[in-house]
Amino acid sequence: MDTIIQRLTEGKLAYDKNGEMAAKGKVHQPLVEKWMNHPYFNQKPPKSTGRELFNQSFIDQMWEMAIAHKVTGDDLVATVTAWTAYTISHAYNTFFIQEGKQIDEVIICGGGSYNPTLLEHLNNYLPDQEILVSDELGIPSDQKEAIAFAIFGYNCLIGQYNTISSATGAKHPVIMGKISCTQPDAYKKLLSFE
Repeated sequence: MDTIIQRLTEGKLAYDKNGEMAAKGKVHQPLVEKWMNHPYFNQKPPKSTGRELFNQSFIDQMWEMAIAHKVTGDDLVATVTAWTAYTISHAYNTFFIQEGKQIDEVIICGGGSYNPTLLEHLNNYLPDQEILVSDELGIPSDQKEAIAFAIFGYNCLIGQYNTISSATGAKHPVIMGKISCTQPDAYKKLLSFE
């Protein structure tokens, strides 16, 4: 979403603040459906991805499809926002709900949690689940990663597994992390840590 905004505004905006552009636009459903044809979306979890797959080349393809469909401006932002929400709901529906797994709540964090238009789409796509923002549960969206790494680090220090095989796809849980001490006093403190 952010890359499309940056490209659309020639770098004047970094993101769609409060989902305002998306709220003004109209979703072009045929584009949402075309973008969902990417094989990643039907790959079973556990899985993870980032810019190695959804990179500038992918954005260029999205952009060209949008031009071909004459979708620009706020309509493009609305479409990308709806697609983003749909990718999330598709994963829950396909890999959990349709397999009989109960999901009562979906907790959103990160930049998208500040986008009411994205949250509205999620509410529409997942009508039987309560959509919450992590801030409502006392975990600030901007601090979630720092909190997670503190938990990983603590578990590493006390010698406890800090991975979940069902989430990572690993064959067994492991203790992630490497502890480095540059000073003897730090090493002594580490040995006395409980």
